[in-house]
Amino acid sequence: MSTLICTLEALKQAAEIHRSVRFAYLPAANAENTRDKVPEEALSIPQGDNLRVVGVSIVPEDAKFSQSAFVIMHDGQAVAYDNVCPHRSTELDWNPGDVFDETGLYLICATHGAMFQPDTGVCVAGPCTKQRLRKVAVVVDENGVFLA
Repeated sequence: MSTLICTLEALKQAAEIHRSVRFAYLPAANAENTRDKVPEEALSIPQGDNLRVVGVSIVPEDAKFSQSAFVIMHDGQAVAYDNVCPHRSTELDWNPGDVFDETGLYLICATHGAMFQPDTGVCVAGPCTKQRLRKVAVVVDENGVFLA
């Protein structure tokens, strides 16, 4: 059974104001697909003004615990990324859920101003040009957005 990240309604509401829904997860290589197997430090991540949940996702085995990730709605599609800039491994958002630039067209790193295409995660400007954000696999159905 997949872990619910958020409802479609919550994601659409966040998209209307150019926000993301933050969540945290543990790579499947490091835990079984149950919430009680997630480390205590993951469960204690403070709640922001956006929903943050903890679950398990199938990601590369070399991936470590992600303190945070985010899901956005772009061109009607849910897209999720680790909340880690490839330049310095800092979180993108300056406030929880604020990952878009002022135009709402690009994702932006609050630390160094790197700009990323929302659909691909490719850096198009800044110190990490042509690098990309790491995608987190999600599935969408009428009940919401889930970790894959």
